[in-house]
Amino acid sequence: MYRCTKPSLETFQRKIERQGWESNCPKAGEIVSLWKPASKNEVEEDRKISRTVQHLRWRGLHIKDFGSEKGFGVFATRRFSKGDIVCDYHGQVVTKGGGLRLVHSKTDEMGCVFFYKSGDTIMAIDAQTHPCQCHPDVDIIGRRINHSRKRFNLKPKLNQARLNFQTVMNYMKSVKLFTSFLLCQTNVTLQDPEKHNQIKMYIDNFSVMQKNFSKQVSKEIAAKRWTKVDHRNLEDDVEAGALAEA
Repeated sequence: MYRCTKPSLETFQRKIERQGWESNCPKAGEIVSLWKPASKNEVEEDRKISRTVQHLRWRGLHIKDFGSEKGFGVFATRRFSKGDIVCDYHGQVVTKGGGLRLVHSKTDEMGCVFFYKSGDTIMAIDAQTHPCQCHPDVDIIGRRINHSRKRFNLKPKLNQARLNFQTVMNYMKSVKLFTSFLLCQTNVTLQDPEKHNQIKMYIDNFSVMQKNFSKQVSKEIAAKRWTKVDHRNLEDDVEAGALAEA
């Protein structure tokens, strides 16, 4: 239930109290202190994350317009813990050349293109083409996260099927989010994208087909896992998850 988001002490204490135990009770503080973020495989197999990616309903995030000079940014509206998956970076996978053309096609606003290394090949995620075909009515949160070399509180984490932003520290709500990896802007000269990716990305080899992976793969994961679920109990599972987060 809490593989990708660390539970608060209060939430875990309430769950213990609901059990009605009178003796030999676990201590919520000790259990929460032992929490660790999920591995790459666990994230890919997490049903809740798959649903969130499919519908792009990331909890605890708010897009704000800071005016003509600063543009848009993203604020946290709830508490996040180090290692939490905050949101994904949603867009079509394109070649390095296609990504560079997108970057240089914009002259008056930030170009939302994310370069990464797939084996020995430079690829890019195009979030600049907006809205996307699969979510025409959604303002993609990942594309609104700003870059900061010194004040970053997120880092990109490339999983088998998608690119997620993961927290690097504990922070409360009303905190503006920044990523450590440059979401290429038109006023930035990208002279050596290969070196740029090697320095900024800690991710190892990754291969992906040129598809809209956020939509396609999440559907495949959901279809594979949900076929094993008794649909009569599915609504109960969803409701229990919502109560646990409350």
